[in-house]
Amino acid sequence: VVISISDLRFVNVVNPQICEGETIVSLGDNISIEGGITPYQYFWTDNDGNNISNVLNPTVEAPFAESYSLMVMDAMGCFITANIQINFIESPEVSIHIGNMHAGNTLSIHPGQTVTFEGIPSGYALYEWYVLDPEADDEQNDEDNNDDETKSFVANARLVQSGSFNTWISSELTNGQQVFVVAYDEGCPGISQFVTIVLTELPNAFTPDGDGINDIFGEGAELTIFNRWGQKVYEGTSGWDGTFNGRKVSPGTYY
Repeated sequence: VVISISDLRFVNVVNPQICEGETIVSLGDNISIEGGITPYQYFWTDNDGNNISNVLNPTVEAPFAESYSLMVMDAMGCFITANIQINFIESPEVSIHIGNMHAGNTLSIHPGQTVTFEGIPSGYALYEWYVLDPEADDEQNDEDNNDDETKSFVANARLVQSGSFNTWISSELTNGQQVFVVAYDEGCPGISQFVTIVLTELPNAFTPDGDGINDIFGEGAELTIFNRWGQKVYEGTSGWDGTFNGRKVSPGTYY
């Protein structure tokens, strides 16, 4: 009498991971088997005992069961079992800040103004910065066949920067554009608020008299200002306070 002992075994069993909100997953992506005598037979059931599939790597859709069981049987009738649970990865939280302040949903800037957008918090593996043009936004509003809001907005937006940097700088924003960032952690995306750009023209006059009203000209805009003789009296983005070399300039026309 010859007694054969089966060496059927799992080489690898790893629970599948999916991002929060996803509705489909493959159960056997990270399961491998060896030993025994082929061919193998596969029996997947859920935690209520319902038969799910008879292939190694079945696909299941939400709502998901609490757990799944896989029994593998070889040609000798020997079998092994494994319990599988789906691990859900939470979407990362990210928001857009400008300076040290939350940017909110609307940003008023001057034409040509340089703006530094910052995705908070830093430290995620990937930041994708997008600009959604008004025309693309109108197209999006006309679509009725896409239930995944994040994916549909990203599909209509322009990717302007991708990488580990959590900041994006632009001086070419136009009225009505929307800026947003998608951050990725463990491969799962999280989307920020949408910041709508509102362009406001620079005033043609200001009153730097120290009363706290209209004392600074063009704050935030990248400006170079000359007097009538072509002498540069100001250059920068902090705004002109009406002085040159520490002294107030005379009222008049500047360019």
